[in-house]
Amino acid sequence: MPDAAAILDSLADLGLIAEVIPGTAQAREFAGFYRLQSLLIGLGNSPEDPVLDGIGLAGMPPVVKVRPRVFEIWEWAHLWPSVWSACEGLAWVAGEADGTHSDQADPVKVLDVMFEAMRTLISRNAAYLDVAPNSPGESRSAR
Repeated sequence: MPDAAAILDSLADLGLIAEVIPGTAQAREFAGFYRLQSLLIGLGNSPEDPVLDGIGLAGMPPVVKVRPRVFEIWEWAHLWPSVWSACEGLAWVAGEADGTHSDQADPVKVLDVMFEAMRTLISRNAAYLDVAPNSPGESRSAR
């Protein structure tokens, strides 16, 4: 695409896209400003594909099929006010469920998984990012 860099720069200047590098302080800060909102409905798995869970519209083939951890993020992350608080909550639940200190019980590790999940979910229109309530970025959405 001609002028792709200029187009990306203009979208970034408008706050419509952001480049976030997982595992950085910037990623943690970004996660505090935004909230993952689910779209569509959960269709579950099928006998033909019992490992992956479908997300889509009732009576239609799934828009996307995802691993159980991604489905869990899609299903529950919208209940918290930000992506970061969802990571903390999902990590707490994982720690309570298995009583260990696995990667699933570490919010920083959950954030890495969350970014991967968001890429899949957003690109397939199964979720979107919104400004988190009471975040400094909230005023941008009011313009």
